[in-house]
Amino acid sequence: MKRFALDSLIATLRYSKALERFYKIFPDRKIEKLKILDAGSGDGRFARILKERGAKRVITADRTPNPGIDIVLDLNHPLPFKDKSFDVAFALAVVEHLGNGELFLLELQRVAKAVIGTTPSPYAKPVLEFLAFLRLVNPEHIKDHKKYWSEKELRNIGYNTEKFEYGLNILFYKINAT
Repeated sequence: MKRFALDSLIATLRYSKALERFYKIFPDRKIEKLKILDAGSGDGRFARILKERGAKRVITADRTPNPGIDIVLDLNHPLPFKDKSFDVAFALAVVEHLGNGELFLLELQRVAKAVIGTTPSPYAKPVLEFLAFLRLVNPEHIKDHKKYWSEKELRNIGYNTEKFEYGLNILFYKINAT
């Protein structure tokens, strides 16, 4: 897949924010003992970062088969995992691409003890479209955005939220009682 100038930088900032939240939720940093789901893993880059940090049990899932994906599945449908089968599920820059994003977000809460995700805020839409027009980010990727989630919508289905990257992105997370 062709890389565009800002795609890697934006992904790196997203990964950094997700890892920051991860270490707040799991302060003892015993990442090697956790079972992790990377839902919507794309090329598996974030999963590789987790493994470099010591994670031993990372399951990658995406709709497109490629060498970095363990399970191919449609994230618009119920996930094929038992309740609380993962310690943490990551969903970085995924929910905006789904036609049934609310189901996906609820399913993550069902299958994981903690969920950490990111999505562009509604404020990002014109910025991303302009960057895509300039071909600084992948235009096909931006065209595939089905919905820009607000903090209110994410909170309404049980997630905590915080803005980052000047309010253009939202980190959402939930820690479920075990």
